[in-house]
Amino acid sequence: MKEKLVSVKTYHLAGDGVKIVFSMEDPDELELVYEDKQGERKFSGRAIYREKIQLGFMPSVVLEEAPDSHRITLSLAVPSANRPDNIKSIPVKTFAVRTTSRTSISGPEAVEGQIQAYEIHVLEGNAW
Repeated sequence: MKEKLVSVKTYHLAGDGVKIVFSMEDPDELELVYEDKQGERKFSGRAIYREKIQLGFMPSVVLEEAPDSHRITLSLAVPSANRPDNIKSIPVKTFAVRTTSRTSISGPEAVEGQIQAYEIHVLEGNAW
C-alpha cells in the first residue's frame, strides 16, 4: 500500500550567510523569520506580501527602507513539497532574492542608472 503524503508547511533554510524560517501552518497568518549578520527579524500577517507566480509561491518582506535613498526587500521561492506521513521532514533546496531598489522622493524616473540590484541566496534545509 502506498504511504499517505502530507503537504509540508514549514521550511527551515540556510545558506550564503542567511537563515530563513517560513511557516504556512496558518494560511491566514504566514510567518517569516530572517537572520543575517545584522540579527534576526520576524514578519507575519500583512508584513508579508504574497505572490503566486509561474515558478510557485514567492512571499516577500521589506527588510529596510530609507526614504529618498533605498528599499531592501527579500523574496523567497517556496517550493511545493510533500513528505510521507511516517517521515518527519524532507530535504529542500531553493533560493531567496534580496533586492535593493534605489528610490527618490521624486519617483523612479528621477533615479539615474540602474534602479534595482539583486543578490541571490542559495538555500538548503528541511521542510515538514
